[in-house]
Amino acid sequence: MHGHIGDSLSLNPFGPLTLIAAMLFVVGIHNRFPALAKRLQSRPVVGAFIGIWVAVWIIRLQVARQ
Repeated sequence: MHGHIGDSLSLNPFGPLTLIAAMLFVVGIHNRFPALAKRLQSRPVVGAFIGIWVAVWIIRLQVARQ
């Protein structure tokens, strides 16, 4: 959060998503919109996030080897 967006995204592409999720948690979005919270916690959504996270991790490992 120092304004170096390019460097930040290259190190952690999930940084903006994490920041948004933290802000929504702080404002209590899960209490205001329980249906949305239930959808975001569904098996397909969680599986997609885990799959993308693992893919990014593998790609970063391959890039680091070169």
